[in-house]
Amino acid sequence: MPVPAFCGNSDLTENETEGKEIFNSNCAACHKKNARSTGPALYQIDSLVMKKWLMNKRNKIDSTKIEQFGIDYHRIKFSKVLNKKDISDLIEYCHN
Repeated sequence: MPVPAFCGNSDLTENETEGKEIFNSNCAACHKKNARSTGPALYQIDSLVMKKWLMNKRNKIDSTKIEQFGIDYHRIKFSKVLNKKDISDLIEYCHN
């Protein structure tokens, strides 16, 4: 069911609204939805790739190589913060 049009959330489903909140809280510092920033735009990122980037908990981060090994940063940070539902909502928002 779409969320009522207010505060820039027009035509977003409940899951997309949750995804937007997750994006703004966790992703927006380095990513934009539709344009490259520090990281790539997330609008066209494959959902399976995004899940792999965010869910693998076994890798360790080398903070001197975040640009080269950004995947380590995402796995260490977000595998502890986001659950599968959060990631599904985030993907739904990014693909809207």
